Amino acid sequence: MPDTSSTSDFRNLMLAIRERWVSSALIALSVSLLLASYLLTRPAEYETSAGLLVERSKEMVLNVEQVVNTEVEQDFLDSFLSTQIEQLTTSSFLAEVAKSFSEEELELVLASYGLIPGEGPPQTNLLKTVKNEAKRYLSMLVPQTEAPPKSIEEKAASLLNETVRVGRVKDTMFVRITVTHRNPFAAQLIADRMAKVYVDGLARSNDSSIETANTFLAQKSEDLGSEIASLESRMQSYRLENNLVALKDKQNIVIERLRQLDDAHTKARLKRIELTSQRQQIDAIYQDGDLQKLAAATQSPEMMETQRELDLKLVERGVLSERYGKAHPAMIGNQDAINSLNSVLDEQAKAIHSIATLQLEKAIEDEERLREELTQVEQESLRLDELAAGYEALERQLETTKATYLKVLERKQETDLAKQLDEPNVKLVDPASLPIKPVSPNLGLVLIVSVGLGGSLFLGFPVVLASIDGRIKSYSEIGHSENRELLSEIPRSRGIRRRDRDLIVAHQSAQPVLESFRSIQSNISPAETVAFSKTYLVTSTVPGEGKTFVASNFASSCTQYGKKTLLVDADFRRPCLHKIFGLKNDRGIIPKLHNPHALVNSDPLTDPDLGLVEVQPGLWLLRSGAVSSKLLENLATSELPHLLRTLRSAFEVVILDTPPVGVFPDAEGLARYSDEILYICRFNKADSSYVQKSLARFEQRQKRFIRIIMNGMPRNRSGSSYYAGYSYAYAQKKYAY
Repeated sequence: MPDTSSTSDFRNLMLAIRERWVSSALIALSVSLLLASYLLTRPAEYETSAGLLVERSKEMVLNVEQVVNTEVEQDFLDSFLSTQIEQLTTSSFLAEVAKSFSEEELELVLASYGLIPGEGPPQTNLLKTVKNEAKRYLSMLVPQTEAPPKSIEEKAASLLNETVRVGRVKDTMFVRITVTHRNPFAAQLIADRMAKVYVDGLARSNDSSIETANTFLAQKSEDLGSEIASLESRMQSYRLENNLVALKDKQNIVIERLRQLDDAHTKARLKRIELTSQRQQIDAIYQDGDLQKLAAATQSPEMMETQRELDLKLVERGVLSERYGKAHPAMIGNQDAINSLNSVLDEQAKAIHSIATLQLEKAIEDEERLREELTQVEQESLRLDELAAGYEALERQLETTKATYLKVLERKQETDLAKQLDEPNVKLVDPASLPIKPVSPNLGLVLIVSVGLGGSLFLGFPVVLASIDGRIKSYSEIGHSENRELLSEIPRSRGIRRRDRDLIVAHQSAQPVLESFRSIQSNISPAETVAFSKTYLVTSTVPGEGKTFVASNFASSCTQYGKKTLLVDADFRRPCLHKIFGLKNDRGIIPKLHNPHALVNSDPLTDPDLGLVEVQPGLWLLRSGAVSSKLLENLATSELPHLLRTLRSAFEVVILDTPPVGVFPDAEGLARYSDEILYICRFNKADSSYVQKSLARFEQRQKRFIRIIMNGMPRNRSGSSYYAGYSYAYAQKKYAY
């Protein structure tokens, strides 16, 4: 769906401007004329300028192009120019310029502004009055201390601060000193004098800076020369004390020795690990007693040979045992040989175990010896490295000092050359010219400013008023809800006497208003879902919104549609319907309730206590009968509800005119006896937030459908304004034969 909120807001702003265009135009015109009058009556001012060319200083120590890129270089130039401009606008510089003026020049500069007694342009009485009043009110608000009188030079410096502008010409190295003054000769004098004083000051400053820099650089070069000699002496002493003549050779020898010892230590450690593993294996086999396995593990030729002979004897014993018994000499000899071989094998095993132990001890001893030698060589290497590091530090310090010394000498030569050239980096290239025509008052600019301010006030004044005015002006400001809708917008009834407004429909006057009530009937009738009779409750947020006006005219419109209608004055606090129809308020609801024993007749039209009066054909009026604030108490009894039901059965349409719901709760009590609620909102009457709160509270408590009627809408606000100029007389005139 299209978003209409922005369109609605724009339309409301345009309507706000349209409603207040007369006052906005008067205010805008008055302010514009006052501003134009003030600007045009100001003294004439003349403007001239002097141009300075700013170059980069030749005394910069660093060569910028060699150390920065283009963007950084541009930033540097911008910063350099900004510094020059700031120096030209400092109070100390302006005071120096003021002191450079002679007495005649000071009189020329200050006379046009009345800063010299008896001099200066006359001021208008209005301007004098405004200034005097402003000073008087300021003294009342803020206690004023008597300031010491300013000297003539101080006055001149203050005036320069107000009349001088300094700026850079875009994308150039030019600086403009622009002076706006009431005297053209004074303007030219100030611009040229400021340029001259600044250039001369820079020249003096450059001379002083160069001399100071030269003295500093000479002292610095002498200090650096002494430091170089000291460093060279320290390096010589260091070499002699630590015997560093062949330091590099010593370091190479130590490094080679470290490598050899590290390789030998690694081999010794691996051999010790191998022998340790072999010794552990021999110990395990020896403890098990398996000498044959020990021979295989150690690969000893002696043991393997003894084991082979033992195996042969064992084979031989197996062969002999098949022929002879154990006591046979051959068997006995064989056994002796076996025992002898076992003894030999055991002795060989012990010898192998002892050899393995000795080899392991020797390997451990060798490894430990190599580790100690490696540690000693490493310490020697570290000592040599420390000596080399100390020497290299002195060497680097000497090189740095020498480089700085050469830079200082180069810079000193540059300062000597700059001193000989003695050219400032700021030059006056465009002296100020004598202005002929004044720059202010500028008629075109005054017109533009005045018209712009007037237009802004013309458009802004009504918009600001509309933004701070919270009173309701359209149905959109009420807020949307499912339980309410806009029924109609009744235009403002102008040219009609107040006492006749409540009978517009009856008298068939005020065609736009009459059409609005006809639209109310046409909008209500198709939406009716209950059979007659039907009760309408008419209320508003605050008094004065026209609820009685709507109730009386709506009742008259119902009778014109042939409906038997009863108009009830249920506003007991301020009854007024009887006045509209020229009746007394001596009969009605309250007298009836005070006589509860009198039964209601079958036809309430003939009930003397009610006093119903047919004020128009088909329209009866039920007055309140008195003034009372106890409507809710009466509703709590059975008499008033019974009366309302009786009246409803006797009429097709019953209209209850009730007090404002935002002030009194009476309408909320009567709402339960009504079918629909007609809620009146008058244009520019009640605050929109208060209307929203009252409607929300009313909807929450009553659960009734509410129809909103916007009353008193201007022609440009009302949705019915399209028909406002289309009366029957207009139609007859336009389309008559």
